[in-house]
Amino acid sequence: MKTWIVATLVSLLVSIPSFAVELIEPETILGKQELCISDGSSIYIFSPDQKFRLEPIGMSGRTIQGTWSRDSDGIHIVGKWSWINGISANDDFREMDLHISSLEIETRDHTSMITASKHKIYKGYFLIERLEKKVGPKAITKPASK
Repeated sequence: MKTWIVATLVSLLVSIPSFAVELIEPETILGKQELCISDGSSIYIFSPDQKFRLEPIGMSGRTIQGTWSRDSDGIHIVGKWSWINGISANDDFREMDLHISSLEIETRDHTSMITASKHKIYKGYFLIERLEKKVGPKAITKPASK
């Protein structure tokens, strides 16, 4: 009886991955091509030339315009923070360190409300390790190194 139960459980576990969502590691794409990720409310755009842009999916929300670089702790972003359809400071420059989770291999099409450019968007999530306010605008001109 126990052998039958174990055999059934093993066969179920073997068949589950065929129904599960396929995942891709962001490191396989990051820096090689444009990588666009959505966490459900924003689009994070990592260009191969190390430019970074964050924009909201909807009509209002946070934006970041800057640069990204890899470091031993993940991804380091330096940029000017702003807000679409809201009040923003002209000198809001910040640094942010984050990690990207595995991405679902399936993408969806998205047209930017800011630039009208078209992108293939991966679904993913981020862990923000550090956020610091008020770095100088000169820090954006080249990717920061740690």
